[in-house]
Amino acid sequence: MAYYTYITIDGIHYPELVSGEVISSVGENNTSSNFNLTFENHNGRYNDLFTLNKEVVIYIDNNPITNPATANKILTGIIERRQLSGSENNQMITLQGRDYTAYLQDVTVKPEVYNNELVEDIIEDIFIKYVDGVTYNKVPIGISITRIVFKHSSIFDSLKRLADLTGCIFWIDADKVCHFAFEKTVSSGEVFDNSNIIKAKWKKTDREIYNQVWVYGDRYLDGYEETFIGNGVGSVFGLEYSPHSTFVKVNGSLSKGGIFGQNIVPASGTQHLIDFFGKKIVFTSGTQAGNNIPASGATITIQYDRELPIVRFGRDNDSVLRYGVKEKVIIDKGIKSIDEAEDTLATELTLGTSDKLEGTIDVQGVYYLTASQTCIINLPNDGINNKEYSMIEISYNLNPIALQTENIITIKLNKRLKTLTDELKNLMLDVKKLQGDSISETSIITRYEFSINQQELAVSGWKVTTRAINDGFIIGHTHNSIIGSFTGNPIIGDQRSAAVIQASGGYT
Repeated sequence: MAYYTYITIDGIHYPELVSGEVISSVGENNTSSNFNLTFENHNGRYNDLFTLNKEVVIYIDNNPITNPATANKILTGIIERRQLSGSENNQMITLQGRDYTAYLQDVTVKPEVYNNELVEDIIEDIFIKYVDGVTYNKVPIGISITRIVFKHSSIFDSLKRLADLTGCIFWIDADKVCHFAFEKTVSSGEVFDNSNIIKAKWKKTDREIYNQVWVYGDRYLDGYEETFIGNGVGSVFGLEYSPHSTFVKVNGSLSKGGIFGQNIVPASGTQHLIDFFGKKIVFTSGTQAGNNIPASGATITIQYDRELPIVRFGRDNDSVLRYGVKEKVIIDKGIKSIDEAEDTLATELTLGTSDKLEGTIDVQGVYYLTASQTCIINLPNDGINNKEYSMIEISYNLNPIALQTENIITIKLNKRLKTLTDELKNLMLDVKKLQGDSISETSIITRYEFSINQQELAVSGWKVTTRAINDGFIIGHTHNSIIGSFTGNPIIGDQRSAAVIQASGGYT
């Protein structure tokens, strides 16, 4: 059975497709759905029509498409790149672009903090504030996020972070609707086996396993107190930590402090000095400061804030026994609380303790599938007996031969193994985190917006008042606001004609 494509650009159907490919993907894979289309471009007729940022809608069906409303829409996207090629009468124009996931990848979430909120409420808030052109299909997830901070991460990366924390996936469908749901919750109802699979390939690796995880977050201040007994001689008291916001009391009386090393001679009245880096309190004595060394038996109480790191460690012993120790270290200054660190640790151990399997199958025929749905695979010779896998990527080959022979669809299953591109993406995200450390989520931000626009006002008429200014301003005239040849006191004057009113006929 032959299949046909129907492609519209900016709402107009163009039938001259030579070749093309559409890849539908879920958001967890660091990729968006995208397309690559090549059209005949005789005499450059499409040079001015196929411009950047035009909307592209792609349909595929088993009958010549006369009514797109009844056809199967596989992607809606925007043109982001075009390329002209060919010579003489063989001229082509190739269009490349992404689906509306591009809107999520090109806009960032401004500094935001969410505490103890449901993940679906966080996503809804992000869409209301920052997303245009894409709607959000809010469904209950029921998982509360203890604390999460976004500092100019893209909306796409922010959703991926939420998906990783909750075991969910997200995608944008051909109707420009964003979905966020648990994995393996929607079945396609399709079974692929030796009757409809042309070829299959399976890859398994343990390179992405991590069963021992360290999470290092930011540092926080914790109140602490140390007590000493004076001996009448010693003036230096060592502390366990470098002191912040320090209060020193001797026999219950507050001692006046200063900074150690700031002045050679302490200021008058200074009774002790704080050595932050040396972790010491030094009591002063001398001609100017007087003798402030605590007497023998005196009780010295030092209250201060100590700086502690947020650190959590986790280990999956079953995975360690099976694969050996495979360690991962996460350093994220955006983690500001113990609860947030524990949530991150639990998520990482859930995702990384087993080997990863990626499958790729070419299927005969056309099935109307959505990336994120599940299917059943039954290939006994490959050791796979009626197992359910998620379809994480669906590729459509739109070349004429493929359409005629029904060799159109390639499906990627289960898990997408990391590529060099993924590693580079993770490095970029790490750099962004480091750059974002100094961004305060509570700062007041001055915003500037620039636009060029035409404003139209609904009025019954208009009135313009004009008044001419003559040929100069002269300093020295005796009469203000009148100009001429004169001598007199130095005053700035001008000469203006009487006001003239011009009005439209409708003005009353």
